[in-house]
Amino acid sequence: MPIIYCQHKLLKNVPDITKQLKREGVLVMRQVVHIIRKNDMEKEKIQTLKLELDYELATLFDAMTNNSEEDINKSKERLNEIHQQLGELNALS
Repeated sequence: MPIIYCQHKLLKNVPDITKQLKREGVLVMRQVVHIIRKNDMEKEKIQTLKLELDYELATLFDAMTNNSEEDINKSKERLNEIHQQLGELNALS
C-alpha cells in the first residue's frame, strides 16, 4: 500500500515538476543568449579597436614623415590606450 501511495504522490507532482523544469530551461536559455550577445559585442569591440589601431598607425606614420613631435606623441598615447584595451579583451594573439 505505501508504494502505491508514493507513486500516486509522485504522479500528482509531475505537472509541478514539469513547470519548474520549463522555467529553469527558460532561465538557462536567457543566460545562454546573454553570453552569446556579450561575446558578439566583445568581438565587435575588438574589430573596432583593430581598425582604430590601423588608423592610428597611419596617423603616426604621417606625423613621423612630417617630423611633428606633438602629433607623434598623441599617436603614441592613443596607440598605448588601444594596446591596453586589446590586452583587457585578450585580443593580442
